[in-house]
Amino acid sequence: MYPIVLETTLPHLQIFERTPFWDMYQLNDRLLLVALDRIAWNGQTIKTGIPWKGLITVQILEKIFDLLRDQIPTFFITSDLNRMSSVFQSTPALLEGRSFLVKKTSLVPLECEIVRYAFHPFYKKRAKYMDPSEKILADSIEYGQPFPSPILLLKGRKRSGKLSYLTSGQMAEIVGDKIAEDMRRLSLQTFTILEDFFKSKELYLAKVKLKWGFHNGQLLLSHLLFNGEEMVLWDQVPGADGRLTFPPSFEKSPVESYFRSHPSASDNFILPEEVKKEVFRRYQWLYEKITDKKLDLEA
Repeated sequence: MYPIVLETTLPHLQIFERTPFWDMYQLNDRLLLVALDRIAWNGQTIKTGIPWKGLITVQILEKIFDLLRDQIPTFFITSDLNRMSSVFQSTPALLEGRSFLVKKTSLVPLECEIVRYAFHPFYKKRAKYMDPSEKILADSIEYGQPFPSPILLLKGRKRSGKLSYLTSGQMAEIVGDKIAEDMRRLSLQTFTILEDFFKSKELYLAKVKLKWGFHNGQLLLSHLLFNGEEMVLWDQVPGADGRLTFPPSFEKSPVESYFRSHPSASDNFILPEEVKKEVFRRYQWLYEKITDKKLDLEA
């Protein structure tokens, strides 16, 4: 079984940032992103890693960035080690398949969250932050049903410094009218491209979170993660059962089921072996469905 990677160390490279899911290394105006094998649930990082998760994440993201290449400007450069610096090629066993090179951007301090389905009571309560036309749509939809068109919600820091959902007007106050309109247009366009692609794979894109940044004056998609909390995919649309949280992504359902049936286990956030295996099987299933490739477990 492929070894679990929870942290990396690359000699001669300066670490730019470590997150629960990525180690980022700096190389002038570029970053090397190395995917780790951690997952999260309910905003908390699970201490036990999932075999192959980082590699599967990068392979799916490579497919997605290739899909967006001619339509959406992104920070993605390559996942091909042969096109990277010779420094990276000195540790191919670690980097192969689980890393990619991106343009370093100056992030816009806003998060764009695009949702397709209404679940009680999360998005109904946020209707006041939607544009008037979107609010009318939200008010007319039953819980658990899809919106006729995707809904964009914005999150950022108000002048008070508090992190909160914002209206389009508040977004424009922060970044200006043109950037606000470009981010809105490109975010919805990105969602539509991804949704159509996943539909062709018999998957449902429920929501996705995007961040944008500038590189040499160009606005680029700079944050798109295949992660159960950043991008939610379903193999079928869940029923509206009165639940208070957005249903988890397909690969995260076993994690939610385990912690809800074992509340005390959430004190240490460690998964038993059988749950880890089921999560891995779901990642493997998604990988093969999205990429049309078999996962070579002997590699």
